[in-house]
Amino acid sequence: MNRFNERHGQLIYYLFNKQSWCSFGELCKNTGVPRSTMWRDLNFIQSVLPTGWSIERNEIQGVRLIKPMKGTLESVWTHLKGKDTYFQTLELLILENGVSINDIAEKIHISRSTVYRHLEKIENVIECAGIHLEKNPYRLQGDEKKFADSLCNI
Repeated sequence: MNRFNERHGQLIYYLFNKQSWCSFGELCKNTGVPRSTMWRDLNFIQSVLPTGWSIERNEIQGVRLIKPMKGTLESVWTHLKGKDTYFQTLELLILENGVSINDIAEKIHISRSTVYRHLEKIENVIECAGIHLEKNPYRLQGDEKKFADSLCNI
């Protein structure tokens, strides 16, 4: 599965705040995303949005974000964090008492090299809070309070 990234977040944010139809050209111009990438991004975003949310496209009117009556950015961001493989990796590290590279790759359906990249980024973030990532098996070691505070930086 593709990973939700900052560019996708910017598109959702733009469409959420626009609250109306937006021409495809306007969307590309205001987000700085080329047309071919925009089509792929819109398809991907549509596939990961929570129930009640969707991307509507019309050849004449353009593109707009459809949201539930009480839909908020916070609710969509919370849902999308669950789709992010970094957060899924972190969740395994938190919930499991030791996990291998193969366990992470199989449970999240990502390559071993992606697991290594995720672990490296997570390690860099948590080190600042005095948390240590033990290896073989991988697990977090350190003060839980410091760890919770460091999650805000991921």
